[in-house]
Amino acid sequence: MKELNGKVQGRDSADNDFRVITVIQDVGSGKTHLALHIKNLKGRYNAECSFVDLSTISPKTMSSIYNAIIKGFDNDFFVQLRTKFLVYIRERAEQGDNSAKKAINYTVINRLTGLTIKEKVEDITTGKEHVSDENLKQFLIQRFNYHRSRIDKKCCNKLL
Repeated sequence: MKELNGKVQGRDSADNDFRVITVIQDVGSGKTHLALHIKNLKGRYNAECSFVDLSTISPKTMSSIYNAIIKGFDNDFFVQLRTKFLVYIRERAEQGDNSAKKAINYTVINRLTGLTIKEKVEDITTGKEHVSDENLKQFLIQRFNYHRSRIDKKCCNKLL
């Protein structure tokens, strides 16, 4: 318990911190009880939590595990995540990051017609435009580690 507390103490979702914590112990030791209790404390600590019982996942592939993690989050979480993620991409694109511009399909034609990056992202937010799946994947791989980019990509598929 002390080790688990040390991993999460002083952290909240406002820190944009992302952690996957694995709890392994003997049958009947209270792992599920602990995980569900932590999930129910999210309001108190401003943290999001997804509980995944690995014994229920079949086939046991990374893709199945990523999907199970994502399914464990509330829909409100995805609305907040989508907004933050699009702001992040917009800021990167405005700073000249070409991979961010490609992810939102911001082209020379957009620039020549007077469409700003902010307007392009607003069009994505409202559903008028879409991100480029392949370019978004490349953007995520460049910015995050492998597992984080895979989970983010799965989240993006649900969001965008």
